[in-house]
Amino acid sequence: MSYRGSLLLFADDFDVAAKPLPTVEPEPPVLPPPPAYGQEELDAACAEARAAGYAQGTADASVAEAARVAATLERIAEQLADAAASAAQVAEESAETLARLLLAAVVAGYPNLRTRFGEEELRALLRHILPGLLQESRVTIHVHPSMRQAVLDELSAVRPSERQHLTIEPSEAILPGDARVTWPHGAAVRDTANTAAAIADILGPFGLLPDPARDETAAEFPGDGSTAKSR
Repeated sequence: MSYRGSLLLFADDFDVAAKPLPTVEPEPPVLPPPPAYGQEELDAACAEARAAGYAQGTADASVAEAARVAATLERIAEQLADAAASAAQVAEESAETLARLLLAAVVAGYPNLRTRFGEEELRALLRHILPGLLQESRVTIHVHPSMRQAVLDELSAVRPSERQHLTIEPSEAILPGDARVTWPHGAAVRDTANTAAAIADILGPFGLLPDPARDETAAEFPGDGSTAKSR
């Protein structure tokens, strides 16, 4: 029996020295082209960029600050307007309240003026109407007893023959300083209480008197407010 094939397990011959692989030289790197500007130009460009950035940042900050200031001023203006409106309202209410209190004080104190100036007012009334009274046939002067002498003093300027028809009637029902002068066709009245009530009636509808003061005045001095009448 014969065998013509190879009895080797491997086709390679390890006794033969391995041939070295060919060496591939790497390509040299491509160098960038040299810069077209120098260091001074680079520094100048950096400085210019910084300046431009700073200027832009400053401008943006100025715009933002201006907007913030404008918004703040607007809020301040609104608050001032509200404060002015509130102050005006308070001032108006205070003035109205003060006016009411003053008028209420005047109305409340008006009857008390009779005590201090009643006699002078009575004398003035008599001097004013006396020329007309001398033309009447009969005149009666109703006054408080304490005012009788004041009436006599005023009539003393008239000759007795011309004032014989003038009669003085003292009455405790008439308050000092008030008077009621009557003649056949008319009358003149000085009634401080009714005058005060009339003042309250005039001022009350306009809201110029506190309600309690008006009510107290009307309760204390009832009347229609009339001070003179003629027939």
